[in-house]
Amino acid sequence: MKAVLYDRTIIRRKALLAEKLTTKWTLTAVPGDAGTDALRAQLADADAFIGNVFSAEWREAAANLKLIHCVGAGVDGIPPASMPPGCTLCNVYEHEIPMAEHIMMAILVLATRLREIERRFRQGDWTDSGRFDGQVHGEIYGKTLGLVGYGHIGRETARRARAFGMRVAAVGRRPRTEPELDWYGTTRDLDQLIEMSDFVAIVCPLTDETRGLIDEARLRRLKPTAFLVNVARAEIVQQEPLYRALRERWFAGAALDVWYDYPPAPAVRQHGSKLPFHELDHVLLTPHSSAWTEPLLQRRLARIAENLDRLARGERLDRIVYEAPAAAAAG
Repeated sequence: MKAVLYDRTIIRRKALLAEKLTTKWTLTAVPGDAGTDALRAQLADADAFIGNVFSAEWREAAANLKLIHCVGAGVDGIPPASMPPGCTLCNVYEHEIPMAEHIMMAILVLATRLREIERRFRQGDWTDSGRFDGQVHGEIYGKTLGLVGYGHIGRETARRARAFGMRVAAVGRRPRTEPELDWYGTTRDLDQLIEMSDFVAIVCPLTDETRGLIDEARLRRLKPTAFLVNVARAEIVQQEPLYRALRERWFAGAALDVWYDYPPAPAVRQHGSKLPFHELDHVLLTPHSSAWTEPLLQRRLARIAENLDRLARGERLDRIVYEAPAAAAAG
């Protein structure tokens, strides 16, 4: 069986993916700059496609395709209408551990003013020293963490936050019992969650329902002492109101790991927004790196290999996101 590798991450780790397979596969790498004709030619006899984008213009060339496998959790680059008939779309997670760690790191850095204190002390300034009755900083014990979304990332984050003695609240799409939380509601209760939280972490997927979910009105509901953390997708929080809120300090600060503008290549130097978030000293900025660890990549390769093996053996696939209807029978 044949799989086309169309993602930079997988192409670079083609040998590692091959090592994890237990069934016979031909792995064919097609770099993103190879051109449409080269990709179409390889798709003609492919059983699987591994990548985070799939265009409708490739659909007819991929009549044999049975599986499109994302390299991450997000599937927004693969519209269902672009998929060949009878093809299954799967994704992988495995990012919840490092992302939960990143959220807790961001919360601690923001609460303790760590960057500010460290920057001053590098200049020999003891303003923040307890030895000299200096400026105090915050702590997170007893504070409330509000999670917008309660899936894989939310659960791992809640577990760590509880270990720090935090109160944890969350909202999700549907009513359910969550005994490990101090408070749980649906998205209809989002305003209440925001108002009660000292830290609000965005950990839900980007969908039609969540795009622009955090608007100006909701940003104004944050406590003046609250912090916002977004590791999900930038578009869940409306860009212009967020920048204005941070510039005018409606609330204490933010940690942003996801962005509104991405460069075409890593060598292209640019900020993540046309608005100057990078000039705000009370915002912690990272380049969509919260989940990017070697153990994450190993776990994802293992999951993708397991699904390729399942397909080769004719077994039910795991982590199915969407199954395209089969083509209508002729006549």
